Amino acid sequence: MIYSENDLIMPVLSHLLSNKENGLTTSQLISILSEELEISGKDAEILTGRKDTHFSQKVRNLVSHRTLENKGLATYKKIKNDGIHNITLKGEKYLLENINNFNFILENNFNESQRRNIIERDYSDLIIEEGFVKFGKIRTRMRSKKLVEIAKKYYSKNGRINCSACDFNFENFYGDIGKGFIEIHHIKPVFALKNNFEKSVIQAIEDVSPLCSNCHRMIHRDNSQLLSIPSLQKIIDNQIKRGI
Repeated sequence: MIYSENDLIMPVLSHLLSNKENGLTTSQLISILSEELEISGKDAEILTGRKDTHFSQKVRNLVSHRTLENKGLATYKKIKNDGIHNITLKGEKYLLENINNFNFILENNFNESQRRNIIERDYSDLIIEEGFVKFGKIRTRMRSKKLVEIAKKYYSKNGRINCSACDFNFENFYGDIGKGFIEIHHIKPVFALKNNFEKSVIQAIEDVSPLCSNCHRMIHRDNSQLLSIPSLQKIIDNQIKRGI
């Protein structure tokens, strides 16, 4: 995943909150985030004639563009060749209100164009059932917890729920710790929904399906062209026939 400057706001605030008393320097943030976000590809490349990577320059741009300061999320104090970042009360509130949005975007492996579309579009006039609008400077459609709970009950048989692609059952394999565990997949990606958000529970249920973590990840492996569940089932069946 190639990170944009805006993508770094949430992880930066998260670490500033963890180091609220002393703050963090830009150099420390570069080191921490490079490891945590597993920088690769173009982000890991060294800029021509510089010691910085593309990624570290994006972190430095948070300072030069005064991104966090202009939003009132953090303060920055220049100290020699570096500087200290400290989170503000507004930054703490912003982090707590929006961290789930950021995790939602990362977990679904959205590309930069899709992430920008989710963040920048204004959904304030929409009412939806299969997802809900999280208001704030980062606006994303989040999966409805209520729908997930209903979907799990709907797709359970005799108190057990299997993956609709590979038939894996967490409780059968892991015992009590896996009881009731499954992921709910939106057959039509939430970010792609533009109209007709108001749906009955029955209609909404038909737009989701239970999947194990592995199958869910494979379906979202390429968000520009999602696999359908039948297509994934064919891949699984072919692998079984090959004895894999």
